[in-house]
Amino acid sequence: MKIVLLYLGRKGAGPEYALEMAKALSRKAEVMCIISTYVSNKHNWLSWAENNISVKIKELKTYNSITEFILKSFKFFLYLDSIRTINRFAPDMIYSPMSHPWERFIIPYCKCKLTVQTIHDVVLHEGENSFWNKLGRFMFSYKSTKKVILSNSFKNYLINKGMEESDILVIPHAVFKGYYLSENIIEDYTCYNRFLFFGRIIKYKGLEVLLEAMKGIAQKAPGAKLVIAGNGDITPYQTMIQECANNLDLHIGWIEDNQVERFFKEIDFVVLPYTHASQSGIIPLAYAFGKPVIATCIGGIPEQVEEGKTGILIQPGNVGELENAICDLLADSILLKMLKKNCYEYAAMNTWDSSAKMLIDCIES
Repeated sequence: MKIVLLYLGRKGAGPEYALEMAKALSRKAEVMCIISTYVSNKHNWLSWAENNISVKIKELKTYNSITEFILKSFKFFLYLDSIRTINRFAPDMIYSPMSHPWERFIIPYCKCKLTVQTIHDVVLHEGENSFWNKLGRFMFSYKSTKKVILSNSFKNYLINKGMEESDILVIPHAVFKGYYLSENIIEDYTCYNRFLFFGRIIKYKGLEVLLEAMKGIAQKAPGAKLVIAGNGDITPYQTMIQECANNLDLHIGWIEDNQVERFFKEIDFVVLPYTHASQSGIIPLAYAFGKPVIATCIGGIPEQVEEGKTGILIQPGNVGELENAICDLLADSILLKMLKKNCYEYAAMNTWDSSAKMLIDCIES
């Protein structure tokens, strides 16, 4: 069996997601990976493929800025080499682990009957659903044979849009392990009195709800610290940040892959106060480090969080409920340690191999 994995993204969690899927698929098939020359974890791709006879790596020189993306997007000769490489490889399936605009100019011109595309956000989030984003999604979309979504909650949405149910594959997000820098994962049940908000700072992430809750948390648990680590504009939150500055540890900016571990290791749990969501890649990342989550009951998140076992679910936008959940968990070391233990067990069971098997079964059926 031959599979082409086409991933042209560069930064964020996408490169890690794509690499983990590539590794798992290579244990079951011969894999040709076409990646961006500028992908953030390129060294990991090349070192993995170096001694793996079932893997080939092909680089495509993409772009390093929005301007470069616009200028290069319609230079169609850029895609010809990738199209020829794919056709020479003669794959049984072309798989895109995270959609990219340039797939529109490559995949439809390849000689492969089965094309599979993972859609991480079936519906654009608040703050991302501008006219230009919608136009870009429309312009660069193509009709793949099947689509993978990460939770059942958006299955009916796609069916109502005209997709056949048999063409929709639900493959839950597996647990990230690649961000661990140390060789062995040591289970840590220490209570740090610190909790984490991680990732892009954008409207739908609900940071304003968390900062509002911090006012009460600071009074009930004055020694507690909220760590905010991520990239985005914090200008709208400046007043709220100043009001609880003594209980905040801010790290605003792009978080490189080799920095992720230090933010997750010395905290007790992760908070996701999202007001809109498909699902979250941060939840399986938290589980990989044995950290439970407090998250909103919205979108596909309830499918990722087992209430009372790997985390606590609250209603979106409810400041009081969020404040109580955080304070209760900080105060209950026995419950916290139990949740951490469950997260380690979850991480051990939910592997990329099981995700790859579900994808392979798509071909064989």
